[in-house]
Amino acid sequence: MNKTTKVVIGVVVLILIIGFAWYFNKNQQQAVDNKLTTIKIGFVAPLSGEAASYGEFVVKSFKLAIEDYNNTHKNLNFEVIYEDGKCDGTQAVTALNKLINIDKVRYVVGGICSTETLAMAPVAEANKIILFTPVSTSPNITNAGDYIFRNIASDDYGAKEIAKIAIQKNDKKIGLVAENTDYAQSLKNTFKNTYTSMGGEVLLDETFNSGTTDFRTIVTKAKGKNITTLYAVPQLYKTMALMLKQMKELNYEPKLYSNDALINSEALKYYDPAYSNILEGAIFTQAKFNEKNTKTENFLTEFKGKYGSTEGPLTPVYLATTYDSVFLLGEAISKSGDNPEKVKNYLSQIKNWEGAVGNFNFDNNGDAVMGVEAKTVKNGEIVSF
Repeated sequence: MNKTTKVVIGVVVLILIIGFAWYFNKNQQQAVDNKLTTIKIGFVAPLSGEAASYGEFVVKSFKLAIEDYNNTHKNLNFEVIYEDGKCDGTQAVTALNKLINIDKVRYVVGGICSTETLAMAPVAEANKIILFTPVSTSPNITNAGDYIFRNIASDDYGAKEIAKIAIQKNDKKIGLVAENTDYAQSLKNTFKNTYTSMGGEVLLDETFNSGTTDFRTIVTKAKGKNITTLYAVPQLYKTMALMLKQMKELNYEPKLYSNDALINSEALKYYDPAYSNILEGAIFTQAKFNEKNTKTENFLTEFKGKYGSTEGPLTPVYLATTYDSVFLLGEAISKSGDNPEKVKNYLSQIKNWEGAVGNFNFDNNGDAVMGVEAKTVKNGEIVSF
């Protein structure tokens, strides 16, 4: 073997070594790229108690989203630990502490009731845990912390809008009745501040405790003051039903303003037809929701196919935001890494995100920037105002 032949063989061997090294490294990288990372996340909602129907309703959408996400994303999957917040601040904090300290989760979707979310927020913030609510709408959540996000419009928008509508309709004198919960009180206070700033006069401002079943004193007081228009905000539509029943019994039928948790298709089915005179013409607001949007339409079709109907104790917009929460969180983790601080920074920069709920942005406070729309009850049906 001459010198030239040895050089040629040496070059060939070197090329083969380089080729094998490249192929081995490529396969190793592909193995890394294709490695499935499972992230444990928590979900806190009222799964028992009086508000369980709300929790059960959105859990359907959440489970559908987890199933869809895990089936379509091969590098990142979610494992969910469900906890019962019972629409109670103390119970929600207990659930969150268990998720953080025992289950070691760093991302939590929930709560559903604003009371749950507001109670959990300081704990999540102190532990640098992402708390992502797709349903809680209290204005007080806006400043709850840097690690707190929601992809549903604050009731600050809706309460202001309904106050403006009341003034536009020349309903310039009103009575206020609200439950003593974070959600109901924040709604009432925002409405009151906007309403009075536009020249409206509050003739009655009543607060009642959760669990109250006798509203006759409040109703009698409103009737005695000749209040013909009422802004009523209980926490649950079952409580609203009791209030409406006693209004009917006392022959008091005011014009009604309220919100979408209390006036929706499920609530109207639940309410006694005898209340129809009070409910007819009732006005409320909800987050804008274009069911003709392609992603929205596809989601609603899939949901109906799996569960039969989108009707429930909340409007379908909350199903969409709950579904989107999984994909938003998944995108943030996959793009920025499994690190709550980086996920926080990623979510804060999201603009023009298209989901089942439509297009929205997060503002500097982690709130979704979404419009609201007014609805009314006409001939027993909910229609655009």
